[in-house]
Amino acid sequence: MSKNKIIGIICGAVVAVAAAVGITVAVINNNNNSDTPAIVGKWKYYDKDSSYSLDFVYTFNKDGTGSYSMSGASMPFTYVTDGNKITITYDSGPFETEYEINGDILNVKDSGGSDTLYKKM
Repeated sequence: MSKNKIIGIICGAVVAVAAAVGITVAVINNNNNSDTPAIVGKWKYYDKDSSYSLDFVYTFNKDGTGSYSMSGASMPFTYVTDGNKITITYDSGPFETEYEINGDILNVKDSGGSDTLYKKM
């Protein structure tokens, strides 16, 4: 894993912790014919180019609640979707993020516009 990728991942985690910035969200949901949004479930950080894995996990529940955990420390949040946008609200405030779902891979854009991948658990 490159130094820039690690820095990007850490920056993404800092943004999630701070929850002080807003980013636009785009959702691609292929082959999901149920009433459950494709984002619902647990998603663990995934680096397709390395066997190294960070313990960062997003959990999105069907009822609009969720959590982001980093190496065991968990931050609860609520989220709301509106068309192709999602707003995640932590105790410290709301933010929006851009993402794409392809199969079991969630691609999240960090605050710098870089891709960060999560694999459905």
